[in-house]
Amino acid sequence: MDLGNDLTSHLETLRTCSATQLDQFKHELSLEIDERIPRTWLDGLKETDRTVCWRAILICYVITQGQQIPREMQLRAVLADFQGLDSLISAGTGSGRYSAQ
Repeated sequence: MDLGNDLTSHLETLRTCSATQLDQFKHELSLEIDERIPRTWLDGLKETDRTVCWRAILICYVITQGQQIPREMQLRAVLADFQGLDSLISAGTGSGRYSAQ
């Protein structure tokens, strides 16, 4: 996956690339088979919402060098923000609620 030489260019590429390029990146990284991905939930989304979520997943994956992938609750917060909505997150310690902020 050629995203550029530094983190800044990686992130810019992921923020601006096409849905087709996102599909290529997730395939190259084998993210489609990563058990941490909430696939059932993602598959139920409209294509545009699914693209927003995959973009968030890839950005998180690159920033954390593959260590973290957003949970469904975090992706729901991403979608709410993208759609201009507010979101209220009620979650226990260690659930990833701060990552959604």
